[in-house]
Amino acid sequence: MKYVFGFFYRNSLPLLRLALDSIKPCWKHTVVIDNSPGHELQTASFPPGVKVCEPPVPLSFTQSMNYLIRIGEERGADVVIFMHNDVEMHPGTIEAYLSAIKTLLQSDKQWGVLLAHGFLVAALRMEAVRVVGLWDTVWPDIYSDYDYCQRIHMAGFDLVDTYLPLTHHNGGSNTIKNDHQLFSVTQLMAPIWAEVYKYKWGGPQLLEKYRIPYDPSSTAPPPTSWSNYYHDFKTYLD
Repeated sequence: MKYVFGFFYRNSLPLLRLALDSIKPCWKHTVVIDNSPGHELQTASFPPGVKVCEPPVPLSFTQSMNYLIRIGEERGADVVIFMHNDVEMHPGTIEAYLSAIKTLLQSDKQWGVLLAHGFLVAALRMEAVRVVGLWDTVWPDIYSDYDYCQRIHMAGFDLVDTYLPLTHHNGGSNTIKNDHQLFSVTQLMAPIWAEVYKYKWGGPQLLEKYRIPYDPSSTAPPPTSWSNYYHDFKTYLD
């Protein structure tokens, strides 16, 4: 199995180090995209095999996802894995997660994303990505994962969650909470991004009506929300 394991960094280096320490078997496959304004990771040391990528300018979350996908394409990966840099996997979790990916790749299931407690950790199957396409950068961050899940579902691929044990430190959203400007912009723009989502899909997340984005004529018959196709890995292969 070929894969790329990606983190997107803006701040909170101690949390990133905890995250990296929890995925030791993946170090030689891991890239950290440095989105800090001053490329502060240039002077940081990392475990052997971990590569730091420096885009010319800091990227948004969705731009970073597309960058990670491009790296996956260049390396001929079967999956690209994204993990929040404020998440720490428990002992044995990364081994179980990689095993689950291998099992799904060897199955005949039409799956697109394998998760660990939602998008805290997400493995995107490149076969599905080639059908679905890149992430919609109209959203810098929030709502973009819902949008991509909807597109995965509309393309006929399943979403599967492992619910493996992990810790999301400090209640999550540490990157936003530790950047006053980013926090302020997110608070200001969140209602607008929510309206864009409803405009694109005919309703809020989990209550989407359109089969085709931005097309009110595609509501008959209305699709079933992707949340109804959100499978538990333990029963998915039965």
